[in-house]
Amino acid sequence: MSRFSLPRAALAVWLAVAAAAPAAQEPEVVVRFDQPGTPIAPGVLTGLNDLQNASPGVWKAWREAVQPEDGVVRIWVQYHLGKLNDRHFQAAEQARAAGLGLYLTFLGDPEVRMKPSPDDPLRAPDPQRWVRQVARDVRRFQEKGFAVEYLEIWNEPDLPKNWSGDPESFARFFAEAGAALRPLVSDDVRIGGPSMASNFGGGLRLFRRIADACVEVGFQPDFLSWHEYNGFPMDEFHYSTARKVRDIVRSRNLPMPELVLSEWNIGLPSPVNLSLDDHRAAVNFVAMTTALAYSPVKHSLFFMLQDGTWEAKRDYAGQSVGVFTIHGLPKSVLAGMRMARRAGALPAVPVEYTDEVTPNFGVLATREGDRGFLVATSLFGKQEKHMRKLVEWLGVDPTSLKGQDRAIQGYVTGRVPYDRTGLPQRQKPVWERVRREMKALAREKSAQERWLTLRLEDAPAHVVGVWVIDRQRGNPRDDASFRERVEPFERGWFPNAAEMTLQDLERGGADPSVLDAVGKALEQKSLQPLDALDADTRRRVRDLFEKHARWLQDELPAELIRHPATFPAPVDRSQWVRVPVEGTMELKVPPFSAVMVELSWGAEEPDGDSDD
Repeated sequence: MSRFSLPRAALAVWLAVAAAAPAAQEPEVVVRFDQPGTPIAPGVLTGLNDLQNASPGVWKAWREAVQPEDGVVRIWVQYHLGKLNDRHFQAAEQARAAGLGLYLTFLGDPEVRMKPSPDDPLRAPDPQRWVRQVARDVRRFQEKGFAVEYLEIWNEPDLPKNWSGDPESFARFFAEAGAALRPLVSDDVRIGGPSMASNFGGGLRLFRRIADACVEVGFQPDFLSWHEYNGFPMDEFHYSTARKVRDIVRSRNLPMPELVLSEWNIGLPSPVNLSLDDHRAAVNFVAMTTALAYSPVKHSLFFMLQDGTWEAKRDYAGQSVGVFTIHGLPKSVLAGMRMARRAGALPAVPVEYTDEVTPNFGVLATREGDRGFLVATSLFGKQEKHMRKLVEWLGVDPTSLKGQDRAIQGYVTGRVPYDRTGLPQRQKPVWERVRREMKALAREKSAQERWLTLRLEDAPAHVVGVWVIDRQRGNPRDDASFRERVEPFERGWFPNAAEMTLQDLERGGADPSVLDAVGKALEQKSLQPLDALDADTRRRVRDLFEKHARWLQDELPAELIRHPATFPAPVDRSQWVRVPVEGTMELKVPPFSAVMVELSWGAEEPDGDSDD
């Protein structure tokens, strides 16, 4: 029986609930189940960033939970921090074990060790020397049997700390480095980049400069990449970066490259962002996947697999961006990955939004034969960034708005008449649109209950089951049984392994001197106190310690991802789905929630058990 499955509900009960539902509103979303679906790129569902910090146990648990295939893992080679080393190859081995290819990102000058800052940015290296080093390191991966699929030139060059020159100098470097790399690496390695930090405004301007430099140099990038931490996840659908980048390429008559969202999350800790650890991160994953499912993006590389010890000191404290905590405990985003992976395994059918639908909502519809899914999300992001994307989409250059934030805020909030803002009269329709949307978003964000109305072309015969991630569900840390299970392990593997060893020794009747030595090791987080014991006792203690350490690091994460709290929660379908009239469906989608409905077009009502 599937973890997602629901007990069979009587058809008569379902029809009674449908009949009791209120009259249908005008549809806000139209779902074309009657049209052929388009397979969702597997790399959109299963891509990752890895900073060589995730443990083998975390990798093993993620593989079991997500069952990745045909995606890639982004591994960073940051020359300014050090040379290529065994940790890079260990990460590559974990990617290979997961059935994923390598997406290698190279940046920094191999000749200069530094920690970049806006006052001391990454130095522009000599292109030819840098290219030779990159080509050598790519071959080192290949000689070890790793499939290098992507070679990315630089990371976030539009940030002041990441490039010491002006935008034109980076564009030239990118084009020249790409052209020089092409004959030095095998033809199956795609060359491109540059993982732009901004996907609007300055980022798009740098994309234009890069395209111009590529034309001048004669380099044809195989892919172009950018990041997403701004605005709402559905911005990638409504104000698509992919379409804007394609327009830039098309206008220069360059061959169309692949498009990659090479880094993203709901946000970054600064120093704390609690949404990274709760249901909002899970809903964000489903919403972003929804947006990308209807885009030409081929790979989506989530940042990142495990919290970084360089920024996180405690589990579930919103201090880092991983799918797992620093001690290998699963976070809420894993439930979002599972929901997106399951629904996204089927082809996506067209979805149309009316003008009344605010961009916090996203709908993913998939179908293959008699089986399908509807996934609806409601998530709010950074409204100022979202507004600037909207304004740019409506034809206003964001750079022209510098110094006008107060005037814009005054008009949008209704405190200042447009004629007193100093904004151009020709822009008034744009700001009226922004004002209407901000008011609508404020209403949506404060809603306690929200039903989204959909018209379904070729409506299904049955609802198989419903699963939810929201404030009460899909966040394992809020589940009492999960919390009771993991709290002993939030100290980390070393003290826990030492304590478990001590308990084994006590049960075995060990001498007090042995217990004292192991107790000191527990206090000092070191095995040195064991040196006072005889060889046989030391060996016994070390064997016990290593057994527990292996279990804590390699097996515990896989055990925890099987806990029901790490899955989307099955719910009573009558509380979340209404069918007022034939061909119409209403889904309850409160703010900051994701709802997945499994559907069937079969003659017989399914029993709620899935094949997955």
